[in-house]
Amino acid sequence: MPPTEGDRLPADFESQVIADVAAFFGSHVPGRVTSTTRIRNPYSDVYRIAIKLGEQFECVYVKLPHHTAANHGSLKRRLKTEFEVMRTLSERWHDNTRHGVIEPIAYYPEIPAIVTREALGRQLRERYRTSARIVGLPGPRKNLFQSVSHCGKWLKEFQLATVVDRRPFDIDELLTYCEIRIKLLISDADAGVSNDLAGKLIKTAEKISQTTLAQATLVSGRHNDFASHNVISSGSSIHVIDFSMFDYGATAYDPCNFWLELEMLKYDWTYSRDVLSALQERFMSAYGEITPNDPVFMLARVRYSLNRLLTALSDRSGWRPDARYRRRAAEVSRDWLLNFANRGEQ
Repeated sequence: MPPTEGDRLPADFESQVIADVAAFFGSHVPGRVTSTTRIRNPYSDVYRIAIKLGEQFECVYVKLPHHTAANHGSLKRRLKTEFEVMRTLSERWHDNTRHGVIEPIAYYPEIPAIVTREALGRQLRERYRTSARIVGLPGPRKNLFQSVSHCGKWLKEFQLATVVDRRPFDIDELLTYCEIRIKLLISDADAGVSNDLAGKLIKTAEKISQTTLAQATLVSGRHNDFASHNVISSGSSIHVIDFSMFDYGATAYDPCNFWLELEMLKYDWTYSRDVLSALQERFMSAYGEITPNDPVFMLARVRYSLNRLLTALSDRSGWRPDARYRRRAAEVSRDWLLNFANRGEQ
């Protein structure tokens, strides 16, 4: 649903938010809301609120996850974790002009809700759309390459800041995550995923984890949705947003997700394959220590390829402007999964 102007927070909650925002910015002048935009999505309502503090204007985002009595407790814990992770990282990178995270302002456990400062700029995804296409301009591309490089450096520093230890690769976690998605794909005649293919996928993943990855794998914090829509870019600097899916696990998942998004865009004919490949190289070079052919990277790619195959097959009712790309994305994801599954028989 598109943003709707005029929707407001409940008056008492809005007053509390204004007071906390004023305290965050060190203002002793009573704040006043000048505009509110409500953005609805399947999992939460987000309010962008512009507040006037004397002569100063500030914009903040208030996120209210959808909740029921059954999941209220788990949402409180997850939102608290998100707030604490952002607070720790924003303090760590407070003086870093190249990369960082959005600054958290307040956490309200009983609602539950979280307030963050607005990160100036636009989504990195929009930079892809304007600068990575065949007709992209050289000037904006320079900033795009620098931004993607900063993404690689940010991710490496994020993982070092949240590192836990080294452990055997958690194959049970991966297979549990994939199981429901594999069942959905098997039930979809257009997916081209059979019980035989599913069995080979599982067998190959288990074989790699028991042999190549039997030794310790680095475990750290995971963003779990580290992609261009969660990176705000301004000039060449970047700020990462939305830590709602944060947890701990193998470090390969986040770089794989970022790299794979660029890989899939190569099958949209309007994008420059050379530019996308160069962006992938810039990101991986800045991140370091892993390549797409590493076993742990390929296991992470199983997870994201299943997701992309499901996404490409979803919402097939009616005409879509990206229908051709979605069909190609489905074919590429399925072919990669098939090739991966067959590795177990080699």
